[in-house]
Amino acid sequence: MKNLVGNALTVLILLMSCFFFAAALMVGAAQRNWKAEVAALQSRADAAERQVNEAKSATGDQIKEIEREKVARAQQLATLFSQNRQISQQLEDRNKAYKVVVEESQERLARLREAEARLAQQDKELAATKALNTDLKNNITEQFGKVKNLTQESFEQQTQLDMLERTVEDLNASLAGKTKIMNAIGVDDNYRTKDIVPKLTATVAEIGDSRDTLAIKLGSDDGIRVGHEFDIYRGQRFIGRAKVTKVRQDVAVLKSIRGLMQSPVQEGDYVTSQL
Repeated sequence: MKNLVGNALTVLILLMSCFFFAAALMVGAAQRNWKAEVAALQSRADAAERQVNEAKSATGDQIKEIEREKVARAQQLATLFSQNRQISQQLEDRNKAYKVVVEESQERLARLREAEARLAQQDKELAATKALNTDLKNNITEQFGKVKNLTQESFEQQTQLDMLERTVEDLNASLAGKTKIMNAIGVDDNYRTKDIVPKLTATVAEIGDSRDTLAIKLGSDDGIRVGHEFDIYRGQRFIGRAKVTKVRQDVAVLKSIRGLMQSPVQEGDYVTSQL
């Protein structure tokens, strides 16, 4: 475009030069031969016209070249715009793909961190399990030793038990023989021990309506027999004396002995056969 303007200005300057040159020749024609001058001017005008035509031809060629260059550049610009759009689309697609890759990488990183945390926790649990297994092994070893000792003791006790069973069998056989002899002569096996009061102490658990009977939570299983006598105390004070009138396995009923009672019996008093 700049070349076209420059060429047009050149042609204009050339035309103006020709105009002024012709004017100058016309001014000088008054003093010289106007015919010669006209011929000369015609020759110069022809030359100038040829130059103008040549300039126009050159300018037309330049304009055509400029148009072709404009078309070529327009095509190049269109190609560049198309390539730019393609590159922009590719860049946008790559950015999207990169964003997806980044998000997936972040998710993988998060999962990896979670896996590392779980692995660390599992390592701790494994260490604790190993320590527990060690303790269990030690405990099992210790328990095995105890079981071994208990087995030995059990064997020894079983041996002693067998010996005791044989002794019991011998004693039972001896007792059966003696019982048979005692039954044959009419002697009770308790005839020597029924009057011996065992050394016991018990609290009065209940008092009868007549206030002269009382109950204690000791019975025949403790060696108490009907006829046994017990002293009654309230603290350190002697209250009186009572005799067993009824007895069961775990309960005995006593009756106060008149003449020996210093005060009525109360719950909380205790009876004793110990001096």
